[in-house]
Amino acid sequence: MSTIRVTSFALFTPPASPSPLEGVQVLTGAGAARVSSEGRIELPMASVPVHAEQLATRLPKNALLMLYGRQDALTELQVMRREARRVHAEFVWADLDVDVGDLRALTVDRAALRHEGPKLRFVNWRRMHSALQAELLATFSQLAAEAGAPLNADLKRDAQVGSRPDLWDNVFAKDADFQHVDVIAIPLADDPASPGTVRYLAYVRPTAKVTFIAQGSDRVTFVWPYGPG
Repeated sequence: MSTIRVTSFALFTPPASPSPLEGVQVLTGAGAARVSSEGRIELPMASVPVHAEQLATRLPKNALLMLYGRQDALTELQVMRREARRVHAEFVWADLDVDVGDLRALTVDRAALRHEGPKLRFVNWRRMHSALQAELLATFSQLAAEAGAPLNADLKRDAQVGSRPDLWDNVFAKDADFQHVDVIAIPLADDPASPGTVRYLAYVRPTAKVTFIAQGSDRVTFVWPYGPG
């Protein structure tokens, strides 16, 4: 068994009274606050916020976007801690270990997806064979054109795919070879000042096997929303 680590975070206003939920408002990164049977505030994880406003309505509906890569995660957490202080909010984060079967050292192509099947549950866009990337880009281009918002062909392949993170839902719906993949490290083109610049997030499906959650707050529990974790 191999695991990868992904990170999620949220900002929320703290309780305004001894009542656990009174005054609690989630600002970003989580679903509605609730109280556990032990009386502790729980926040179900949601997708991490994106930097570009135009992508806020283009987030996946069938998966969560989470931070991936230790340095990128640390940088983003530092930025959001500062934002929490600026708006007088509480900051909560959690690291999640996800069982992804066998980590493939070589690039992933369609033959590997078919041959390794359920053993291959994590794919990194940067480690995909160029032919597989080209196939996916063609799918993205078709779907975006059908939706009346064609991709910008002047951008590099990573940035074109990264401009429509919502379309990964369609890839899983239409492509049988990806059905067993639980996590994909995807490009995200969300730099408002540079549309061609990408960072990488983890697209984490509800089927992901979360083996451990390291909580980053002693005031609330950040909860994996899809069952035991």
